[in-house]
Amino acid sequence: MMLQEPAPSQYDLQFNFLGFATRVTWGFWVAAIVLGWSWCTSLDDMFAMSGLDSPSAPILLLIWSGAVFLSILIHELGHALAMSYFGIRSRIVLYHFGGLAIPDSFGAWDGARRGQLHPRDALIIAAAGPLAQLLLAALVYAAGRAMGMNMELDYYLELYLGLPQPAAAAPSSAAAFAMFNAVVTPSVWWALLNLLPILPLDGGNILHNALQLGQVRDAQRKAHIISIGMAALVGIYSIQTGDGMFGMFCLMFAVSNWQQLQMLSGRF
Repeated sequence: MMLQEPAPSQYDLQFNFLGFATRVTWGFWVAAIVLGWSWCTSLDDMFAMSGLDSPSAPILLLIWSGAVFLSILIHELGHALAMSYFGIRSRIVLYHFGGLAIPDSFGAWDGARRGQLHPRDALIIAAAGPLAQLLLAALVYAAGRAMGMNMELDYYLELYLGLPQPAAAAPSSAAAFAMFNAVVTPSVWWALLNLLPILPLDGGNILHNALQLGQVRDAQRKAHIISIGMAALVGIYSIQTGDGMFGMFCLMFAVSNWQQLQMLSGRF
């Protein structure tokens, strides 16, 4: 499974974050560098051509990596805090596919002692990660706008929602621009992508629990069927529009859900 916890390594960074054992694998940093290199080099070139200050692409990449680390950590913290509310002890792992909040054991609540969660509770846990990440993005965005910073998100709001971009002065430094925008833009996109109704993403788990709440018959099977269709559509669209890597991930999710569906049918 792609979203399975990776084995521990001597190169992992381990610490305690707000009471949750947290492990950051070396693969997380590699993935952050790969994903951020193009953004950082483009930003450095843009500022250099405009005669504005830039600390160089490698420094911008350090800022990007730190921002992405904060964003994904807050996402998983949202899941972990929600689990804690429902009496579940958990730990956080950041790795090359993002992050995981992994339940370790049940705590003090009676329902938790029985190892059971109501679908409503499970839905809240699934939604808590993206919501925490969007809250982080909103706070940093608001701080950036209050300081007159040019925010990259404004471009996407106008492009996709038709919202006009508010006036903002050009940032004096690429580093200042990166400190805000490397948090906001990846946080919003990561949260929205995770909310796609595709198992095992958060949106897929929300879908499954919503079907259970609606007392839909064969909720698990229907969640896999919807996941297959959505993953295939998004995957094909992404490949056609030039985002081949994300498109391939979606198609892999479609195959994974098809395999799970076959297992439910007893064919594997």
